[in-house]
Amino acid sequence: MLGAGLAGLAAAREIAAAGRTAIVLEARDRVGGRVHDHRLPSGDVVELGGQYCTPAHYGTVANHAILELAAQVGVEAFPAHDRGAKVLLWRGRTIRYSGRHRRALPVTAVPGMVEFALARRRLDRLARRVGSAAPWAVPGACRIDAQTLGAWADRTMLTRTGRELLRLAAEPIYAADPAELSRMHAAVYLAANGTFRAMLGTSGAAQSHRLCGGPQGVAERVAAALGEAVHLRQPVAHVSWSSAGVRVQAATVRVHARCAIVAMTPPLASQIRWEPVVPVRDQLAQRMAHGQAVKVVALYDRPFWRDAGLSGQAATDGLVRVVLDVSPDHGRSGALAAYAVGRDALTMSMLPAAERRAVVMRALAAIFGSCAGTPEQVVEYDWLRDPWAQGGHGFCGVPGAWSRLGPWLRAPTGPLHWAGTETAQVGMGSMSGAVLSGRRAAGEVLRALGGG
Repeated sequence: MLGAGLAGLAAAREIAAAGRTAIVLEARDRVGGRVHDHRLPSGDVVELGGQYCTPAHYGTVANHAILELAAQVGVEAFPAHDRGAKVLLWRGRTIRYSGRHRRALPVTAVPGMVEFALARRRLDRLARRVGSAAPWAVPGACRIDAQTLGAWADRTMLTRTGRELLRLAAEPIYAADPAELSRMHAAVYLAANGTFRAMLGTSGAAQSHRLCGGPQGVAERVAAALGEAVHLRQPVAHVSWSSAGVRVQAATVRVHARCAIVAMTPPLASQIRWEPVVPVRDQLAQRMAHGQAVKVVALYDRPFWRDAGLSGQAATDGLVRVVLDVSPDHGRSGALAAYAVGRDALTMSMLPAAERRAVVMRALAAIFGSCAGTPEQVVEYDWLRDPWAQGGHGFCGVPGAWSRLGPWLRAPTGPLHWAGTETAQVGMGSMSGAVLSGRRAAGEVLRALGGG
């Protein structure tokens, strides 16, 4: 296994359970990949990476893989906080609303709201049409894939408000600018995760539950069970492969195996020297880029916004795109996570640390009052500066990526098998998607070895 994120660890767990030898090589000094928790002196955990999961895939049981794995290693889940009004900081106005009560919105915004709702439904219909298994095979795939989501919005949406609302909603999902990702990619991602509304929702949707002690604890427990099979600080530099097997050269470890599972994103995998080269993987790396995200968590002695009837959930049209209540499950202390995504994440990443935090504090104060601007502590993680991530959640398929290269995203190449949440047909981009992709790749390997 190349990579000790949830995908690589899930694959290794399956292979070890089948009685085969699994060796995991990880470049970092920790396991978890884009699941990364920060432990506070109080013992509470702040999730700096992936944090949400759901008990069901919006009507099926497919997307609870991370919860199933968590339960198997003794980690419990708890419902994410969702009580109270949400806030929209938009065009200089602070608007409070609930799911069924939007009378606070200005009358001039109503046509745009209607148009945004219609655009969401059109994207959901397209998602149902293309699916996530073989979108390149649907009639008109090349035409759908040739247009960016932003260009589609510009051509089909008449109001500036509607286009703005679509961008504000889409960027947190894809962690990318709609002008960069193809309409096909937007649809495939939705098809793998339900609907547009479900991707943004909390109760019964994508942000339904969190894991006690943080999701990295799941990765750590799986790794502990694998024992000495997991090797940290072992970035892979060279892989040679043939029908006879695979030879892997890491920092100080060399492995000769019959098969290898590459549980890395296409851009990261392309940094390895492959012998012989795998041209299609290089093309995937160029056309399926990482999402961009910077996450800043403000910590308080209590979740005071709940006293004011607020859920802690907010969206803005500024550099901070989304704010979420990520307080510990005991509810005594409070935490607000502010996200910059897409092009705004790049802007935030380039700011000096003090200025970046000042931007976030101003946004929190504008949304929740002056108390929010003076937290007891601030913890942040810039995923763009992580050399072994180089981006955040989500990924961006540019025009032509799915229709031309989609068939090779998860298809084995000789003894090489590909995992990672980007390859998942269900839960793409989520922790469950990572687990499912690892299980799928492990099944391929076991069948190749005659044990599956």
